[in-house]
Amino acid sequence: MNLQATAIAAGTAAKKTRSFRSVMTGLATIATVACLSGAAWAQDAAPAKQMGPLEFFQKGGFVMYPLLLLSLTAIAVIVERFIAYNLLAATSPGLVPNVIQKIRSGDYQGALGLAGQQQGPVADVVTTVVQNRNDDKEILESRAEEIVVAYELRMEKFMWLLDSATTLSPLLGLLGTIIGMVRVFQKFQGAGQSEAAKAGVLNGVGESLYATASGIFVALICFLFYNYFTARRRNAVGETEQAATRVLTAVSEAQRKTAPSRP
Repeated sequence: MNLQATAIAAGTAAKKTRSFRSVMTGLATIATVACLSGAAWAQDAAPAKQMGPLEFFQKGGFVMYPLLLLSLTAIAVIVERFIAYNLLAATSPGLVPNVIQKIRSGDYQGALGLAGQQQGPVADVVTTVVQNRNDDKEILESRAEEIVVAYELRMEKFMWLLDSATTLSPLLGLLGTIIGMVRVFQKFQGAGQSEAAKAGVLNGVGESLYATASGIFVALICFLFYNYFTARRRNAVGETEQAATRVLTAVSEAQRKTAPSRP
């Protein structure tokens, strides 16, 4: 009982996604270096001053608005998934050994009672296997796998939003960088060494760097929590499959011991 084919397909898709993100991050880095070169040319245009969050947002250009929308969406998904995973990814530590002990002693009602006190995929798998212990082993395995798949689909809910935010945020930052660089090049044309010319270049460079920094920051946060939830999902699926296998084995052994011997 496994999800090997699904895991292979998911791994291939994840590799492609990581490659795409690496390319986008590299492009954003190159663009940032180019912007810093322009900033070096105009570094004496104005004295440095501290900037508040609102001013930072305003200076980042129009791409800050979709980045803000992605950030709010990501925060909502992260909070919702944290709450949902408390149930969906609960592995009920210690439940399986206690249930197996009950099964070996023939106390199936006690095993069901222990499983009924817990919530999550492991408890549901244990309950299903014990309740239907007289069915064929293949049928029990199929029912257990159905529970695993159902929980895995529920744990995948909304995760595509975090994945999309991780990919789109650097792209939006890169878009803001390109727009800012275009403005920088426009200011470069015919620009002299006057303070006004340098200030104009700095405005374009600033917009580029603000957008890039914001996009990368949002992507880092989304990527961190996406990996965290993915790790919890894999752990929950693995623990549930292992629990199903152990309980199935215990039930089979108990039934063989109680079965009447053939003459």
